[in-house]
Amino acid sequence: MKREDAYAAIAEVYAAWGYDGNVRWTPATVAETEQRLAVDDSDIWDPSVHFADFALQVLDRLGVVEPYDGPGDLRTTVS
Repeated sequence: MKREDAYAAIAEVYAAWGYDGNVRWTPATVAETEQRLAVDDSDIWDPSVHFADFALQVLDRLGVVEPYDGPGDLRTTVS
């Protein structure tokens, strides 16, 4: 699965849940979230960021999505 498809699916779930709060979740916002957290894991601007990060880590560990190809270090192993 293309990573962009995962971003879109996560954004759709946020919309279905009514998560409009501080962040307007779009596929681009989900992608930015992943990139920002890969660079600085303390870069959390809204609690809902954890949901997107969790979903992407699960998809990575299952090998469902294409590998992350961005800045920083993506967490793909259990520590």
